[in-house]
Amino acid sequence: MLTESAGLVSDEGHRTSLDAALAAADPSLDAGVGGAPVAEVVAQRDAVLGATEAVWTDRLELTLQQRRELGRAQGVDCTVDRCVALTFDDGPGADTERLLKTLAEKHVTATFFLVGTNVEKRPDVVRDTAAGGHLLANHTWDHPQLTTLDDDEVRAELERTQEAITEASGETPTFLRPPYGDVDDRVRSVATRTGLQVILWNLDTLDWKTKDAAETRRRAVEGARPGSVVLMHDIHATTVDAVPGIIDDLRAEGYTLVTVDLLAP
Repeated sequence: MLTESAGLVSDEGHRTSLDAALAAADPSLDAGVGGAPVAEVVAQRDAVLGATEAVWTDRLELTLQQRRELGRAQGVDCTVDRCVALTFDDGPGADTERLLKTLAEKHVTATFFLVGTNVEKRPDVVRDTAAGGHLLANHTWDHPQLTTLDDDEVRAELERTQEAITEASGETPTFLRPPYGDVDDRVRSVATRTGLQVILWNLDTLDWKTKDAAETRRRAVEGARPGSVVLMHDIHATTVDAVPGIIDDLRAEGYTLVTVDLLAP
């Protein structure tokens, strides 16, 4: 279990602010509907939401710093090493176990952004993914465009997926990749208050479009730079076919393959 280390960010100040915001809102809550001026209630609500987001921002940053500290202790420092993160969206799928076998044989860990409906169908694959040392992350319950949903609907998409992943693996994600990269400040705020940090990508292999192993390999390798977050989809057999070559090629070019949490800020 990770513990708080000296010099790392603390959420103590923001927790104090949250406690104060909640205490200030208590009289309005006790007064019931119509018992306090609307403007006052809205201001108190905004204060509570803002303080809640600040607390979670601190906690997510602390977790991220701890993971990077642990990575350095294990010999991986992406401020020095040429790191690339392989990431896989939309699974688990029919070929995910084959991908896990390849990653295990090549001693590579990757990041899996899981769709809740697929987690529900294949909880055993999710358990195997966690057991392999890979990073599990949230990709919503059924892959909607989150900016088209209201706050409650966004929260439901995220929380339902969190619960499914936790039940299947015993691990609770701290990263979210919004489907299609569809995110705005409002969605980011809801995600943060749900305990999730948004992470996108900066190298799109377009594997979903080409469905060609050789092309996926070429795009991943030729586009790679230190700090690359490579977007792929383990629901496509051709993508899984491409992975052994991608790993070999990137290593030959001096890259270290890591989970997204270890990439340098």
